[in-house]
Amino acid sequence: MLNRIWEAYRDVPGTMARRLANPPGEARLLMYAFVVGLVGFFASLPQTLADARAEALDGIETAGQGDISAHVLAALFGAVFLLPLFLYGFAMLVHLVARVMGGKGTAERTRHAVFWGMLLTTPLAALGTLIGGVLTLPAALWAVNLALFALFLWILAGTVMVAEDFSSRMRVTISFLMPSALFLVIIAAS
Repeated sequence: MLNRIWEAYRDVPGTMARRLANPPGEARLLMYAFVVGLVGFFASLPQTLADARAEALDGIETAGQGDISAHVLAALFGAVFLLPLFLYGFAMLVHLVARVMGGKGTAERTRHAVFWGMLLTTPLAALGTLIGGVLTLPAALWAVNLALFALFLWILAGTVMVAEDFSSRMRVTISFLMPSALFLVIIAAS
C-alpha cells in the first residue's frame, strides 16, 4: 500500500486514471475511509490527550483516568465511525458541485477519487503532528499547516480532476472549497 501511495505522489492524476480503469469495490473504499480515520485518530492523539488533561485540571488537581479515557474513546468513535460518514457526504457534495461546474463523472468515480485522495493525504496528518510537536512559534506552525493544506488540496484536486473529466485542477479546487466552506459553517453553527 505504501508503494502505491509513493507512486501516486509522483503522478496523482495518472495513478487515479489507472485506478479508475479497474476500480475497487465499495468494501475497499470503506476500508480506505477506516484507515484514514485511524491514522487521523493517532495523529490527533497527542492533542486529544493534552485537551483531556487540561480539561481535567481545570477543576481537579490531577487528571482522572476516566476523563482521559472518555476523551480518547470519543475521538476514536469520531474517527472510525463518523469520519467515513462525513467522507461519503463530502464526496457527494464535491460531485454535485463538480457537476454544476461542468464535471462529467459519476458519483461512484468521485467517491473513489475522494477516498483515494484522502488515503494519499494521511501521511500529511502524521507529518503535521510531528512538526506541530517541534514548532513552538504559532506563526511557523500556521505556515506549515497552510502548506500542508495546500498539498492536501493539490492531491485531492488531482484525483477528482480525473474522476470528473476536468482539464485543470483549478475547477476541482473550487469544487472542494465550496463544500468545505459549507461544512465549516455547519460545524461553527453547531
